[in-house]
Amino acid sequence: MRYIIVPILITALLILLSISVTWACFDPAGMYSGEVLFNKPGVSYNFTLLETITGIVKVNDNIYIYRSHVGNAVVILYIEKCIDGVPAIDDHNGTIEYYPGVRVELLNISADYALQHKENITTWLKNIFSYELNWLVTIGIIKGIDQDDIDSIISTIEVGLAGWNSRLIYYTGDSQWHPYDELVGNELIYGELLRSLGCRWTIPASLLPDQPPEYTISHITNNSPSSESGSLGEKLGAYSDGFYVLIAVITGLLVALTLAFALKR
Repeated sequence: MRYIIVPILITALLILLSISVTWACFDPAGMYSGEVLFNKPGVSYNFTLLETITGIVKVNDNIYIYRSHVGNAVVILYIEKCIDGVPAIDDHNGTIEYYPGVRVELLNISADYALQHKENITTWLKNIFSYELNWLVTIGIIKGIDQDDIDSIISTIEVGLAGWNSRLIYYTGDSQWHPYDELVGNELIYGELLRSLGCRWTIPASLLPDQPPEYTISHITNNSPSSESGSLGEKLGAYSDGFYVLIAVITGLLVALTLAFALKR
């Protein structure tokens, strides 16, 4: 009997430990995305202008989306509350300001392709980000960002740097853009890392326009890699940790079977 109970207990423990990790604000769509919060002092935005451009959809007062001009991707624009220049979940003493954020989420990239061709996908993401940031600055949606900022962002951004914890933010200590969780983890800024499911908004895929906005610029070419067909799900930015829980269960069962076999011997 003990040969059965021991593996079961070990399996249950491993599953619980794995779930506690995978519930840490995991965003599956982040595998295909990059995101920047423009919390640099002096940055301003004019999202009202977005409502005058054909091809841009207003999801609510804080979120707008459109299809990228140069690749199969969705661009999500949003407004984030910051306290003393840092993203804030709960109100506390400090100066409250609102800054724009930009997320680029690649479409029709399978999980296998994303894992095996991260370098190619990151190159694609950088090209799209470069074009879209220049476009947003050129038409006056985001102000206070110069070419040095864009160059710093493009040199740092890669797939996976998205979501509350991992997106790039501006650090006044060196005037560069860094992943938020790295700055918090190294105690360079005060911040709050999310540890819960559904920690970001979801956007129905049906809202995504078929065509990009009509106003275009032409200094970037689209050299996106070919990829396997794959769906991001019924919602853009939908959150699910089922895949990682499944991995935890399988791992736990394998360990349990190995221990059971060893104990019998």
